[in-house]
Amino acid sequence: MEVKEKGKVFAYCGILFLMLCMALLVLFGGDVLAWAGSYGSYSTYTPYANLTFAKTWLDQDDNPASPPENTEVTFTVTLETEAGYQKELEITLNEDNKWTYNLLDHRDAIMIKYGIDVADYYYKGGNISEIEVNGYTYDGADVSGPTETVFKDDHIIHKNYTITLKNKKEPEPTPTPDNEPTPTPDNEPTPTPDNEPTPTPDNEPTPTPDNEPTPTPDNESTPTPAPVATPTPAPAVTPTPAPEQPATDAPKTGDETDLAGWIMLAAAGAASLTAALVLRTRRRSADKR
Repeated sequence: MEVKEKGKVFAYCGILFLMLCMALLVLFGGDVLAWAGSYGSYSTYTPYANLTFAKTWLDQDDNPASPPENTEVTFTVTLETEAGYQKELEITLNEDNKWTYNLLDHRDAIMIKYGIDVADYYYKGGNISEIEVNGYTYDGADVSGPTETVFKDDHIIHKNYTITLKNKKEPEPTPTPDNEPTPTPDNEPTPTPDNEPTPTPDNEPTPTPDNEPTPTPDNESTPTPAPVATPTPAPAVTPTPAPEQPATDAPKTGDETDLAGWIMLAAAGAASLTAALVLRTRRRSADKR
């Protein structure tokens, strides 16, 4: 009897629980079923990779800075599918696109240019090559995400990623003064007067008459000398000294001999020699007779 009584109690409790569930289903079941019907299971939704590339500019202290004017940044990025297929895309960021570029917004253009559907490609990190910007250095990329956006009408889930490329300003070189040598006065030698030798009178030897031997008649033995008239010796002509020449600036030859005196002395010697020869000739003539 006790077992039957306990079974009745459990049966009543089960009926009451089912009645309570039915009451809750009537009150809230419409909303629950509507939500379940709208979203269903996420496993039945198609995931789309929604990649957005952005650019941020930093100063030397890693604080946000204004982008340089009239500048654009072009970089290449390698994307990859879940199956491992890779594709390299070239992207340009500038002021016109507000330094952001969303791949799904350019899905058709990318399909035409590269032949891929960017909804199937993800960024795996580290595959960015950026063209350098003067005065800035590429400082890597930060990846945020994923966040999910559900599109219930299309049964699509966007997996949102934002890849932010950082460019850091390079430190400016410290200006240094030019190391120019200090001008110094030229060390020119002090001009000194030329040590020219003092002109001295030329020590020219005093001209002296040549010591010419006096010709003497040959001492020939003659049997009888004939009387011969003794020639009167020609008077010695005293040479008249030449008048002194006025000093001139003509260059000196070193010889200031008076040629006139020497000429007269040579004439007197020639006359004496002639006289001696005449006397000798006459004496021989006389001996032959």
